Amino acid sequence: MNEIDILRKLAAAARPDAPPDVDVAGRVLRTVRGPAPAPQTDRALWVLAAVSSVAAAVVAAVAAQSYLAWQDPLQALFGPAGMVMR
Repeated sequence: MNEIDILRKLAAAARPDAPPDVDVAGRVLRTVRGPAPAPQTDRALWVLAAVSSVAAAVVAAVAAQSYLAWQDPLQALFGPAGMVMR
């Protein structure tokens, strides 16, 4: 007998054997999901963002008033006189 015949007999003997059942779904899903994220408790960051938003709103309001006054600079001079002339 040569080596090929021996391998064919071994292959024929191993064919009826079913492969073992292996369940890897749980391990794969755990790997895909990764570790659970840590809860974010950045309260100081939220407070800083709120204070910054309020400050930006105040600056925007002051800038809008300054821009409106800048559009007509003579109104500051003649505005009060206009009320008297009516």
